[in-house]
Amino acid sequence: MDGNYEKLSFRDTQLVTLELLKRIDQICGELDIQYYIMFGTLIGTIRHKGYIPWDDDIDIGMRKCDYEKFVDYFIKNQAKLSPLEIHNQKTNKDCFYNISRVVDNTYHLEFDGFKYTSGTFVDVYPLEGMGKESDLDYWKKRFKKYPMLQRGVFMNCTKNLWFGKTTLKKVLNLPYMLFSRLVGKQYFINKFNQHKCFTWEESEYIGTPCWIRDIFRKKDFEEVIRVPFEDTEVWIPKNYDSILRMAYGDYMQLPSKDKRVPHHDYSAYKK
Repeated sequence: MDGNYEKLSFRDTQLVTLELLKRIDQICGELDIQYYIMFGTLIGTIRHKGYIPWDDDIDIGMRKCDYEKFVDYFIKNQAKLSPLEIHNQKTNKDCFYNISRVVDNTYHLEFDGFKYTSGTFVDVYPLEGMGKESDLDYWKKRFKKYPMLQRGVFMNCTKNLWFGKTTLKKVLNLPYMLFSRLVGKQYFINKFNQHKCFTWEESEYIGTPCWIRDIFRKKDFEEVIRVPFEDTEVWIPKNYDSILRMAYGDYMQLPSKDKRVPHHDYSAYKK
């Protein structure tokens, strides 16, 4: 890394990402788009009134129709929104998630082992209809394939042919690594996107089947409330307790100390 770049502390990275969230909140208000704080960020909002102390990203979700409107707005207004931009499979060839992320290019992030680089980021997930109770068995069977599909995407985006944290894992992963490089990243992305489609209106359940295996009750997202997050306020589903218990169980219980670690493995710098 260039010596003119200033490495950010973990907390500083959280704080500059918070500023990005505030800007996204403003943009969503201007576009009349309802977003929801999601996943671990939602746990942090309720349990810590902000970040989980060791969390290194922010997740939001929005209905797929709003997601497409949001992404389209960023693509069409790139010059106006600079230094912000949208990263996804269509706009950045090295992106290794089948969702979108808003990045702030005032900063520079390097991800350990991957070709992909970005600014500080907020991940944006499209919420889709997933049908009724009778459709849940379909999703449970389908989700069993997701870990291998995700691994195939990741393997296409790594800097070298060795994938894994130990020598044994690197050797065991080599055959699948070679297969993944042979068929290409898009092969796995297409697999993610080849799922049954349900309308929002007909569905009792929703989720982000383009990447994540969680399933939620649509009724739990019908009302939203504004709540504190660090030094600002954000939108969350009013029935957040039902959502979090369905996904995580007793979410107010802290995990064991060995699990209180960041999970994205990146270094952040100010340009």
